[in-house]
Amino acid sequence: MKESVLREIKAETPGIIVLSHGGFALEMLSTAEMICGEMENVVAVGIYPGDDLDLYRERLEELIARFPA
Repeated sequence: MKESVLREIKAETPGIIVLSHGGFALEMLSTAEMICGEMENVVAVGIYPGDDLDLYRERLEELIARFPA
């Protein structure tokens, strides 16, 4: 499982997690930041062949928990 760098999380900004098969989510975030600049509270995660689904689920739960409610 690959993901983009998660920067500082700001409590006043809603969080966004972009998920995809392969690198599509990572490239979408990269393209959006090329156009709009650095984004806060956004992370992109891709799932790849051979990734452990239980580990993927755990990692997503950890990411969700880091964002403001």
